Amino acid sequence: VASKRIIFFVKSFNDFDNILPVIYFLSKNYSDHSIKVFSLVEDMSDFKYQADYCMNSLNISVDYLFYGDKSVINFMLDFLMKVSRKLSINKNKTYFIPLLLLNGRLKYIIQLLSNIVINRLLFLTDRESIIMIDFGNELSILGHSLVRLANSKKIPIIGYLHGYSIYLNKDTLTLDKSNIGYVKKTIIRFSKHNKKRLYCDCYLVGPSQKETFFKSGQMPNFSEKKFNRVNEIGIPRYAVEWIDIYRKNVIKDSDFYYGDRNKLNVCMFLSHPKYNVDLKSLYNLIHKISLIENVNFVIKPHTRNNFNG
Repeated sequence: VASKRIIFFVKSFNDFDNILPVIYFLSKNYSDHSIKVFSLVEDMSDFKYQADYCMNSLNISVDYLFYGDKSVINFMLDFLMKVSRKLSINKNKTYFIPLLLLNGRLKYIIQLLSNIVINRLLFLTDRESIIMIDFGNELSILGHSLVRLANSKKIPIIGYLHGYSIYLNKDTLTLDKSNIGYVKKTIIRFSKHNKKRLYCDCYLVGPSQKETFFKSGQMPNFSEKKFNRVNEIGIPRYAVEWIDIYRKNVIKDSDFYYGDRNKLNVCMFLSHPKYNVDLKSLYNLIHKISLIENVNFVIKPHTRNNFNG
């Protein structure tokens, strides 16, 4: 296999945790490859264990993509993205709704600036490079710029999974949408930055995701003509061989205290509330399980949602 320059992009615990075994495998079996990890977020505390393992054990650097970039255009991009994010987060608040219309126009400017910054920072010109990015990111501002750059320069770009979807319903966001209300929903629709959907050359996913996740509302407007690009390879993160390495070398300082060894361990992985969760029923279920005497009950919060109470 010819030597390749493989560049991974991460932005959260989930995507880094899922792609880490692939980085490990490549570093151990293809030492002639050049491997680089870039973070799309400045605060990397969310995936500190994974970053430390890459740098200290695999000798692979993990850097913030925009680190040291003091250009005016990058300052403008950073500022406008923060403003846009603030507006999007507060979409349910009535006094923010009129500003969403402005936000939609603002995103055109942000996308243009992002394209310029990404092109300048990566210097990718050869076909011996490979880009790997968390799939679904191609819908984001920075992800769209990365896919656009790769497509324009004929550089292979691979979308890797950041989790495994267990939902059977096709529209997991129905509850979230209905809570907004018709008028607000209409305003938000008109305020959206409509851009052409770009595609990675290949998608690496878990079993049965093509017929479920890729046909659901979580991957909107994904063309059936592109389904041949989806490859169900499994979930490296949960491979038996990797779990042993992960426990001993990545989270070696972390312990899980589950209580009485003679009791049954029950772990509840919480979904994000916006994914059609009946919160009243959820709290009722948690309360009932907590009352069972012969059970060690553990609750694992969703990685992108705070858990209170």
